[in-house]
Amino acid sequence: MWDAIARVALPPRRKVCRPLDWLPIVIPCAAGGGALVTALWGLLPEGEVHQGGHHQLATFDVAKLSAYPLRPLWANDSLLRRCLVPASGYVASVAGHATAFLPFQEQPTTFAGVFCSLSNEGVPKGTPRRYSFGVITRQRCDRERFGHVAPVVIGVNSRDSWLKTSHQMASGLLGNAQPKLRERQIRAGSTAV
Repeated sequence: MWDAIARVALPPRRKVCRPLDWLPIVIPCAAGGGALVTALWGLLPEGEVHQGGHHQLATFDVAKLSAYPLRPLWANDSLLRRCLVPASGYVASVAGHATAFLPFQEQPTTFAGVFCSLSNEGVPKGTPRRYSFGVITRQRCDRERFGHVAPVVIGVNSRDSWLKTSHQMASGLLGNAQPKLRERQIRAGSTAV
């Protein structure tokens, strides 16, 4: 099934989305609330040992989430594989220029994501469980010149709903209007982001 997911989710010209780093994500906690865990950017199959060999799925287009084989990955209410990815903004290509998009408030925002557990095989005993994750994206078109692919932002008041509710309620969050963001063009050679 993972190969089928990779064929649907990966962009046609880019067969492998390489991981960038380990970072914190928020996953649902059995006792209620959320747990902050360490995760690898680029989703791997459940229980996979992180040594390569599988496509790593960095992003998922919201328009493809409702179809097989992506739907079972995030919409299975008994597994709750939805997560939140804290971020201070994102960078996208707009009209051929790299542009940074940042929230108006100075606090981090959260993106909608899905996660899987990695195998602890070969990891020292006592090491906390590790995870991998991918981010859900959609076409953002505030104005024609800002048309680009952007992460789906989950608002402060909707975070618990994204992590713990039924997939029908979570689906509604994917279609909500995205928040207004400030944008800043990044000049070549800039280290500002």
